[in-house]
Amino acid sequence: MPPLTKVKLQQIWNRAPGGNSGSRIVWLWHAIAFVALVWYLLKAKTPPPWTSDIHLPKPHGFSEYLKAGLWRGAWFHLVVSSLILGTVKWWSAAVVPKLEMKLAREVPRYVWFWPAMALIVVVALLSRLPRMEMSYWGDEGWALRHYVLGEWVPKDDKNMQGELEFKPVTWSHVFFDDRTGGNHFLFSICQKLTLNTWRWFKELPDYAFDESISRLPPLIAGVFSIVAIALFMRWLGRPAAGLLAALYLTLHPWHIRYSTEGRGYVMMLLFFILAVWALFWALRSGRWRAWITYGVMQFLAIYSWKVATLPFLEMDGLAAIWLLIRSEGSFRVRLASLGKLVVTGASMSALFVLLYATPSLQHPRALERLQHTGKPMDAIWLGNSLCGLLVGTPWHRSSPDNPTEVPVSEALAQSPLSTGAGIVSMLGLLALGAWRLSRTDPKQLLMWSAIAGGAVMGAAVFKWVIKIEWIFWYSFFVILPLAVLFGKGAGWLLAEGLAEAKQARGKICLGLAVLLPFLADRVALPQIRLMDSQPYESNREAFQLTRGQHEPWNFAGTSKIRTCYLWRHITLYDPRADRYVRDAATLQTLMSETDADDGELYYVVGQRGLFRTLQKDVMAILANPTLFDHKATLWAEEDIHTLEVYHYRKKRPAG
Repeated sequence: MPPLTKVKLQQIWNRAPGGNSGSRIVWLWHAIAFVALVWYLLKAKTPPPWTSDIHLPKPHGFSEYLKAGLWRGAWFHLVVSSLILGTVKWWSAAVVPKLEMKLAREVPRYVWFWPAMALIVVVALLSRLPRMEMSYWGDEGWALRHYVLGEWVPKDDKNMQGELEFKPVTWSHVFFDDRTGGNHFLFSICQKLTLNTWRWFKELPDYAFDESISRLPPLIAGVFSIVAIALFMRWLGRPAAGLLAALYLTLHPWHIRYSTEGRGYVMMLLFFILAVWALFWALRSGRWRAWITYGVMQFLAIYSWKVATLPFLEMDGLAAIWLLIRSEGSFRVRLASLGKLVVTGASMSALFVLLYATPSLQHPRALERLQHTGKPMDAIWLGNSLCGLLVGTPWHRSSPDNPTEVPVSEALAQSPLSTGAGIVSMLGLLALGAWRLSRTDPKQLLMWSAIAGGAVMGAAVFKWVIKIEWIFWYSFFVILPLAVLFGKGAGWLLAEGLAEAKQARGKICLGLAVLLPFLADRVALPQIRLMDSQPYESNREAFQLTRGQHEPWNFAGTSKIRTCYLWRHITLYDPRADRYVRDAATLQTLMSETDADDGELYYVVGQRGLFRTLQKDVMAILANPTLFDHKATLWAEEDIHTLEVYHYRKKRPAG
């Protein structure tokens, strides 16, 4: 067979279906996928009929999930690829309908843009780096153990006080394991790569981990998301508004938290910003490269956090309506343009289903366990959700005796003038931004409203369909439209002030452009100081006050140190912890065993209110100063994450 020369490859490329390079790329992708999937399905054994976990006494094995999930996902992708390949002549037309999104013809080349952007990045890093080394909280630790790192297990049956051995997480589990429903897949992949590289460079064992190293992917994504929103709005012809929107993200406590937390939320936000940018580009240009970019960014956002599907559904629906009724050209041309949205969306969905079919089979048991969990979606939840979105700080206090909480309602009561001015400034800038967009480009305002509508739809679906309470930070993607409106409002004041700097109106606008963002951002400063000084949940500190007093991390030998945790615990720091000491009799048995072998016994109380309600007999023993010493209360932003540490005053052996 003669070698494939560059000319021959070009000839093959030119003969491929599709009228342009973009459609040929899509066709080639699905042609390769079709061949690979047919080969896989012919080679793989057909799995037996699937029975959901909720109808079995115990879950399926991981290999069973994998075989059944890949088989189903492969068939779905094959069907989608077949349909796309079979309809290429209808969707590959090189049509370019115009759907104008307001964009300055020439973006002013302000010399101050990049110096200001660099200063914002420095502020972002300074407000985030103090959190990098803090203790993991529950979700971080559980995800790292299940999907990235691994866990210590007993060598001898279930004797956790005996010798332990470490079982690392394999790459197949990183991609396809979602037993708890908490695997943020793209983040888990990046985190494992980061930790593996660090261990290889440092020549460390498989069980080694470091909080700051494992949080590098979200930190990088968080900083890039700040730069991305500024560049996006600069592309829209509003560089000043872009910088102010970037400042909003920089000083938003939720953004600070998720830029320094081992989860995928901020990675989702980065790709979400890039996806919206690509969608605006695609709607305006109609070019295949824009639609392909949108599909890729959409996939990466959803693969970072699957709940991001909700706002994308609303965005895609709105874009489809615009393409059909608002773009230029005949109905056939508009239909062909809609085909690009459908084909790129279907391509993204096919790949996601191929990867996600296996995890989805694991969800019934996890959903059953999670139903009716979380905080009730009542007035307190609503107040904390809305206030959290606006300024990243809860409105209500979660615990009356917690000295570290900084709820906005109490700040308003203590300093009504400054806090009230900050809240009014924030609401005023958002309203001003929405008003300006309604005048200059109502389509943009509709798109930002659709993204916010994704959170409303998500809350309704979670509450009434899958019976799980919508946690307020699930609405994290809404800070994108909030940042845009904030930047648009403050940017308009700045532009008006600079345009009429010598007039009284211009001076007033300039003053407001400086004062209002300052007052609005100032409301969040107490929360930022709290976050930079106190872990979200002090699991590492609990270990250091208990087992860590006697044994180092990852000690694998036999142990006489007994630790009990109830209602809050992550195995990552203390794999030997007993989480089932829930009554006085069990605790007294451990106390007797500790006396007999002259060991040590510690008890860590989690979710204090729940503990005192359900474990009154245990609490009575812990509160007895002749039996236990109260070592510390490790406060947290939310009462459910506050930990209380007790140490048993064991009976000393005679003599």
